Amino acid sequence: MVTRLFRSRGKSETAEDPVCHMQVDMGNPAGGTHEHGDTTYYFCSSGCQTAFSKDPETYLSAPAHAGAHRGHGGGDAADNTSTEWNFELVISEGTPNVVRAEYDCVCGCHPVAKYELGSETAGSEHCCCGRVHFAGANAEEQLRAYMDERAKTELDEDVAPYIYVQTALTTPAGEVVPVAYSQPTRPRK
Repeated sequence: MVTRLFRSRGKSETAEDPVCHMQVDMGNPAGGTHEHGDTTYYFCSSGCQTAFSKDPETYLSAPAHAGAHRGHGGGDAADNTSTEWNFELVISEGTPNVVRAEYDCVCGCHPVAKYELGSETAGSEHCCCGRVHFAGANAEEQLRAYMDERAKTELDEDVAPYIYVQTALTTPAGEVVPVAYSQPTRPRK
């Protein structure tokens, strides 16, 4: 028997990139920030930040397209680049010390990261479209180390750069399970 315990929107505080309209993690914007007037703008990539800094009024006067992704700095990036994932914490009756942080990916997959409560090693899953999540102790540190190693191989060159986001799930016993995930700016699907 499987008990579904908790749902998290899996979303940190975000802002909309004014160029591509992608949601960007305000705590760690992959493309940095730019001050214009009295407002700080956050960017998913350096391409969007550069395009905006050259002509902010063009992007600020353009109508939003209901969250549609317009591409990075004028490029033609793929859709489905939102940083919002719906994680679910699942505990199976036979293995109460093992939790699964899972979600339904927009590409059609159902990635699952298994984590043994109390372990120092986070569980992880790398989806076919380029999305990656780690669940457990030191999740963010382990995710970034994993992504740094992948960057050296150029395996994800087609989908990078990535946006990094953190959230947490809580078991019924009150144990917090950190979840860190990376969202490619150009997912494969």
